[in-house]
Amino acid sequence: MSMIAAEAPERPSTEAKRALLARLSARFGNRFSTGTALREQHANTLTWIACQPPDAVVFAETTQEVVELVRLCA
Repeated sequence: MSMIAAEAPERPSTEAKRALLARLSARFGNRFSTGTALREQHANTLTWIACQPPDAVVFAETTQEVVELVRLCA
């Protein structure tokens, strides 16, 4: 049985990340945050890998908002 190594996806540019965060901020308003404390609060892992805070936190209220977030972030 052979295993094929998957390539890591290309990381978005700094400009693309800024544009996405601005779009999310405009869309979700006060339910969007890039605050350090909130990001660190949501940086959990149950593995040996060090926690890495997300770039932002969004408090989605509906399934449709979750779908929208996943599409935008993909």
